[in-house]
Amino acid sequence: MATIDVGGNIIEAVSNYAAGDKVSVCIRPEAIMLDLTKPTSSARNSFIGEIIRVVTFGSLNRIVVNCGFQLVVLVTKKSAEELNLEKGGSIYASFKATGIHTIRREGD
Repeated sequence: MATIDVGGNIIEAVSNYAAGDKVSVCIRPEAIMLDLTKPTSSARNSFIGEIIRVVTFGSLNRIVVNCGFQLVVLVTKKSAEELNLEKGGSIYASFKATGIHTIRREGD
């Protein structure tokens, strides 16, 4: 297990890189869960953030959340309606440590 500082926020991830290595953190948009209250789940990472963009395309919505760093989340239109996801709203974004892909950054 690794802890990664992303703009002062600590993300827990499964990674084989050494302590001190600079990495980029990649999370698939459909691997991020949204909730109105702080979830109690096995997800190691949970951040409260502000919804800064909602884009609807077909039966899906792309939600951009600012948690001190930006997350792009993909949810069904029905889920977005049930959670009343609107620009400016607060939401918890959660994801598992196993859902993170890290890539070493060279030259930083």
